[in-house]
Amino acid sequence: CQMRRRKLFGLFVDYESAFDSVPHELLWYELGMSGVSSRMIRTLRALYGFATLMVDKGREDGISHPINVSKGVLQGDSLSPLLFSCYLRGIELFLELKVYTVFH
Repeated sequence: CQMRRRKLFGLFVDYESAFDSVPHELLWYELGMSGVSSRMIRTLRALYGFATLMVDKGREDGISHPINVSKGVLQGDSLSPLLFSCYLRGIELFLELKVYTVFH
């Protein structure tokens, strides 16, 4: 970088809570841009539209009321790592379009 007088940037992803942070609308967009069929995207949107979670508050307090899932991919679902990868791929493509070189 110094020889070419180019700037060097770093992007760090906190994978600890990364699955929880994926915005659904951006995920559907990235899936469409990746060539996923609109039928599959509609199916996923429907699945995620009805997704809820409950929190175990301990022995005395029991389990919380259902909470709607408004972002993130479903924990423990076998499709979630692929969905997360598609979302990250969109970020990588954006950077490449801005003439940045992306290293993994």
